[in-house]
Amino acid sequence: MKLILKHASRLVNFVKPKKEAKKETSDKKPESKKEDKKPNEEQDIEINEATLKKILEEDKDKIKVNASGLELVLRGHEYKVRLTKPAHGARQHELLDALKRNRELLEKSADDLYRLHCGNINKNKEHNQMVDDISKGIIKPSGDKMKAAFDKILEKGKIPLDTWDENILRPGIQNALVARANIDLLIPLINVRGGDAEYKGLEALPINDHINNLRDGAAKKAAEELIPPPEPPKTDAWTIQEFLIAALIVIIITLLLIAFIP
Repeated sequence: MKLILKHASRLVNFVKPKKEAKKETSDKKPESKKEDKKPNEEQDIEINEATLKKILEEDKDKIKVNASGLELVLRGHEYKVRLTKPAHGARQHELLDALKRNRELLEKSADDLYRLHCGNINKNKEHNQMVDDISKGIIKPSGDKMKAAFDKILEKGKIPLDTWDENILRPGIQNALVARANIDLLIPLINVRGGDAEYKGLEALPINDHINNLRDGAAKKAAEELIPPPEPPKTDAWTIQEFLIAALIVIIITLLLIAFIP
């Protein structure tokens, strides 16, 4: 009996550790899965946030004020505006005259932007006409350099007429920025020295929104005048006008037949 009990206790001790080991391994497996999964999830979240932040920053205008003036990024393009404060002894009427001149410059800049947009559209028209002429063989290259230039034009292909070239628009935008920045400088200065000056119209907007508004208005006006509207799709169905004209012709012919045929 003692011998049986001794063997039985050995069996229990032998089997127990194996069961515990199995439990430990079964417990460890889910933990290892969780640990492997966690870092990946956190990494995905970080990538998404970084991508989203990058997208938001790309389309955002930036304005930085420094000792010499302003540094701006408007729609991805950099501009610098140097500002000089009026002389300490400048009189009220001199400051008011300066404000008037800058408002006139801002108005002229809006007209210049319209003119530049018109030039931009005409440049795009010439490019598209060149693409047509080269592809149809109306214009032929006379040498290797010209052939390479023609190949580049054909590779670029036709472009929408309202595509903006920032290099063409740059002078108008720069002048508008300078005028608007001077207005922002002069109005508080006039009021501090006991004068009477206030913002008018779009001057109440931030400088970037104001200039973007001017350029968009100029682009819209130029497009309305120089870009023909798209032709309506042709259909076999008759319009009301066509139907009325046809009915009127039939009535006239019928009346003529009644009048001349006995």
